[in-house]
Amino acid sequence: FVIGFTFALVLNQRLRFQLLWRGLALVPWVIPYVVVAYLFFYMFNSQYGIVNQILNSIDFFGWRPFPQPLAWFGGEGRLAIIATIYAAIWNKFPFFTLMLLAGLQTIPQDLIDAATVDGAGAWNRFWHVTVPQLRGIIVITTTLQLIWGLNEFAIIWAMTNGGPGNATNNIVINIYRTGFLNENISAAATMGVLWLLILLVFTYFYIRIMEGRTEAP
Repeated sequence: FVIGFTFALVLNQRLRFQLLWRGLALVPWVIPYVVVAYLFFYMFNSQYGIVNQILNSIDFFGWRPFPQPLAWFGGEGRLAIIATIYAAIWNKFPFFTLMLLAGLQTIPQDLIDAATVDGAGAWNRFWHVTVPQLRGIIVITTTLQLIWGLNEFAIIWAMTNGGPGNATNNIVINIYRTGFLNENISAAATMGVLWLLILLVFTYFYIRIMEGRTEAP
């Protein structure tokens, strides 16, 4: 959300080749999940991934914090979680950029001009004019992204299959394993229905909390 909001604020300015930059900002979102997963899988590969090459090249006056390649998809799995999170963030932030950019363009310029005349600085204009005007879009986009994030399957499965061990396992992958790998469809269906109910309750309270926070000022 923060990355997407930042890009939206930048792309809302008058830039040279503005349409080009806006189009490029959406590229990570339109790439299929499986392609994103394999892209980051090879980037974080312990032997020839570009991430390890960059980390191994860091040298602070003779001190190298990463002298050995990191096993991103081995060991206890903590690094695998980080790798999948980076892949998901890169794939998802353009959604926020697109929605928030559309919202920014609907804010009346008169409000911003009036705040400027009243002596409001850039931060005050952002916090007291821009954010309140976008509260509806913020609630909707964060709600959708939370649901999508809790139901993440394709990126995690393509990168790690839920491993190493169960490090990157989540409820959706667990349902898939139960139903299709272990061939226990009834248990998987039950888990799916319970997960749906949990998401409904969670979404309801999340929207109530977010609406309360945005309306409080």
